[in-house]
Amino acid sequence: MAILEIDINVIKKEISEDLSYEKLEKLLFDFGLEIEGYEKEILKIDVTTDRPDLLSERGFLRALKAYCEKPVKTYSVKKSDYNVVVDESVADVRPYTVCAVVKNLCLDDKKIKEIIWIQEKLHQTLGRKRKEGAIGIYPLDKIKFPIVYKAQERIDISFAPLGFNEKMSVEDILKKTTAGKEYAFLLKDKEKCSLFIDSNNNILSMPPIINSQKIGEITETTKEVFIECSGHNLKRLNYLLNILVCAFADLGGELYSVKISYPEKKLTPPNKATLARSIPCLAQEKFFIDYNLVTPDLLEEVFVVSLESINKLLGTNINQKEAIGYLERMLYKVKKKGKDKLEVYVPAYRTDVLHEVDVADDIARAYGFSNIQERFPQISTIGLLKEITHTQDNLISTMTSLGFQEVMLLTTSSKKEMYDAFGVSTKDAVEINYSKDKTIDVVVSWLTPKMLKFLTNNQHMFFPQKIFACDFVVKKDKDKDVLSRTKLALAGMIANPKVSFSEISSVLLGLCNSLGWRLSLEEKEFPFYIKSRSAKIMINEKEVGHVGELAPKVLKSFEYYMPVCCFEIDVEEIK
Repeated sequence: MAILEIDINVIKKEISEDLSYEKLEKLLFDFGLEIEGYEKEILKIDVTTDRPDLLSERGFLRALKAYCEKPVKTYSVKKSDYNVVVDESVADVRPYTVCAVVKNLCLDDKKIKEIIWIQEKLHQTLGRKRKEGAIGIYPLDKIKFPIVYKAQERIDISFAPLGFNEKMSVEDILKKTTAGKEYAFLLKDKEKCSLFIDSNNNILSMPPIINSQKIGEITETTKEVFIECSGHNLKRLNYLLNILVCAFADLGGELYSVKISYPEKKLTPPNKATLARSIPCLAQEKFFIDYNLVTPDLLEEVFVVSLESINKLLGTNINQKEAIGYLERMLYKVKKKGKDKLEVYVPAYRTDVLHEVDVADDIARAYGFSNIQERFPQISTIGLLKEITHTQDNLISTMTSLGFQEVMLLTTSSKKEMYDAFGVSTKDAVEINYSKDKTIDVVVSWLTPKMLKFLTNNQHMFFPQKIFACDFVVKKDKDKDVLSRTKLALAGMIANPKVSFSEISSVLLGLCNSLGWRLSLEEKEFPFYIKSRSAKIMINEKEVGHVGELAPKVLKSFEYYMPVCCFEIDVEEIK
């Protein structure tokens, strides 16, 4: 949760002067928000992290006005000749940027504080503490275009950071400034730092740390600003920029586009819509796009939703006209598509709409959850366990009867532990975008590495050690709407000075005989097993896993020095 602080009198002015605290509390509850506190006319409102567009006063009022069926501002971007050139030197540092220019501003102290507020809230939420996205805002009249976004060696960088008059080295900035101390971890082990530099060779900022004192300070006399967002993921950066420029437009500003010129490489770019919204993090691939990206584009994502599905999900009987009205109250643009479907245009600043279910949720908010009638289901059902759960229970019971002890494993790991140590491809890896623990970056896609990690942490126990895990793993799947799938896996492991392939294969045979499965082993080499001491597992004439003696290099990478035999089966592949 993030907290938005706003004066209740501002809400009354925009919504209704007769709006009491009690009425506002109910209104916000129906909308999906709760009041955390109220003191001296200031409301503290809980905003869920999936709605960063509500973290500014302007964004919150925009959504609430539409919900109360009051007119709201529409946004447009005017073309300009402003240009930012991205140098290929930022490839391994902070490879992407999106930019905008805002003119005709009339700032005062309150508005400047609001800008700083939304900037920092976006840093902490959508920007993942500036790791995934950092924002810089500068007075336009101090900048000469084109601007170059490039990386330089740390020892070659020197400028006066915001709030200081003397020039400092990168090391001094990280030690002496508040932002430097807080975000120094983002430049750890980086030999180069990224910079925005204008045509007069003036440094605008060193993202994601701090602006320069010469160019990076906004005051009440500032009428025009240049905005940049830098990071590792274009989709996230577009969201950051769109939320921010819409807030500026609500402050009375006019939006102008900026052309971003990326280095020319051999990669053919996707179309603009895909690039701006859907392209994954290209930084890991070590290449850039041969493309002049124009931002902000305020592109609206389009969903085609079924009214029948939504009514079934909500238990309502809403017709097309009503659904359109409800969606417009939630700031969507909507078109009819046939008798049952709607073409829904999602505002550019909404980051939370990923599926038809999200659209249904917004319809329910506008319709009113309290207006949905409670009713008993039309059919009587009896709760039963899924077939895969029965299979899991049988596997656990059988492995226990074979003398193995079940272990419960963590569901997250690292690429180094999960793939690099075993010499296998990361094609099934489902990456974690942000983790407090920097060593954790993937979801577990197979059990064997976590089992070996468990043995490493229990080397002080008596041998032999016989352990197993029967749990769900997550693998990448582009055909799924969530781009991944969960599958039940079974892994067994024996650690003992005299353990052998024969012993672990006999365990497999006992397991299959107990469950009525036909087992056969066919010789196959795996990079993590000793050569000629491994096989693929064939159950009911289908390849479902592997078995063998772990190679010494794998054991050494886990600092484990006892011989280990193991197997792993993809249970859901067994027919």
